[in-house]
Amino acid sequence: MESERAIETEKAQLPADPPEPLSSTLANESTPEGQSKSMSGLKQTVPIARWIIFFQAGLLGITATTFFVFGLMVGNFTASGSATTQSSANPSSTASYVNDCKISGQVTIQKRNKKEPDTGAVVILLPEDARPEEKQDPSLIMPERFVPLDNPAIEAIHESGGAVVRADRRGEFQVLVDQNRKYVLLVISKNKPNHPDRELTKKQIAMIGTFFSPVEKLVQGKEIFWDELVTDQERIDQPSIEF
Repeated sequence: MESERAIETEKAQLPADPPEPLSSTLANESTPEGQSKSMSGLKQTVPIARWIIFFQAGLLGITATTFFVFGLMVGNFTASGSATTQSSANPSSTASYVNDCKISGQVTIQKRNKKEPDTGAVVILLPEDARPEEKQDPSLIMPERFVPLDNPAIEAIHESGGAVVRADRRGEFQVLVDQNRKYVLLVISKNKPNHPDRELTKKQIAMIGTFFSPVEKLVQGKEIFWDELVTDQERIDQPSIEF
């Protein structure tokens, strides 16, 4: 028993382990393993409520929609301004014609006391309020030199709201023009020569001269039919035109 007490007394008298120097601690923290241990204590997860995420997503959607609507408004305003400029340059474009009017009829000639179809007669409808920017060469639609395809004169009349067609082998014709508009119906015979004493009136010359130049070339040597009509209905059956 005395020997055990002596051993415990000796252990109690032994000095305690010295503390680890500060420099050693800093050295350990400077190593990669030390840094990872110290950083692991700093890593934390920040919780975000779902309503915040939904609110941000909704806000982005509202912003995108607002800019889209704003872009549409700017585009419509620009197109409206362009249309107004074009309408000022061309008075005939100020009116809006939505519906069509179908005009049909037949062109005939008296030959040896017999009525025959005037096949190839040229039927022209000219809108009275149109003011085309350029005048067309009438030779492209003359009965003897009519060009049915890729004809700039026909295209120009069509863009003005008019029409140019030829009577078929039965002398019949059909055209579509704008409804609720005033037109001049000009028919140039292909098989009936012009009477030597017949001349165009000043009004006829002015109207034809709005679209064609020279005017005389269009009706040179051929009999013509002239009428004014208003397309106030969907269909007009023109009475038979006889030369």
